[in-house]
Amino acid sequence: MICLKITQRSLNFGSFLVANSFRCVSTSPALLGVPKNQKSSEVKRKTRHNVGVYHRLLKSMHMLVICDGCGNLHKKYHMCNTCYDQTRFETQAVRAVLNEKGADLSSQTVLQYKDDIKEHLRLGKGDKSQVVNIEDRKRPAGWFNPRMWNKL
Repeated sequence: MICLKITQRSLNFGSFLVANSFRCVSTSPALLGVPKNQKSSEVKRKTRHNVGVYHRLLKSMHMLVICDGCGNLHKKYHMCNTCYDQTRFETQAVRAVLNEKGADLSSQTVLQYKDDIKEHLRLGKGDKSQVVNIEDRKRPAGWFNPRMWNKL
């Protein structure tokens, strides 16, 4: 409880506190921040474990899934960073080969790598896609994994 006494003596000196009232105010638990009651064990546990800080992390953990191609963690509905880097590297390499050979990038292109079997290359009778041979490279493993297309 705060005890303030305004007396004639305190008004004369321009101060609102007299020595007695100052002692009452300075020893008040409200000003010193002293708890009046003991904290319960539940409150102590909440303070110690501090769930509020970890709430953001725990909330985002359910959005992490394992990549089918490489096994790394990535956000749900996003592409894995490792797979994206590999795909970007391969795409740039293929575009460089297509530019060297003068292929049209707007039309459909079938890439035939060094280790591909030519019998497995299936083109329809009315298919107008162009075939580009890449002799110096093997087909990258897991590049454009077909299981990734089901997630879109």
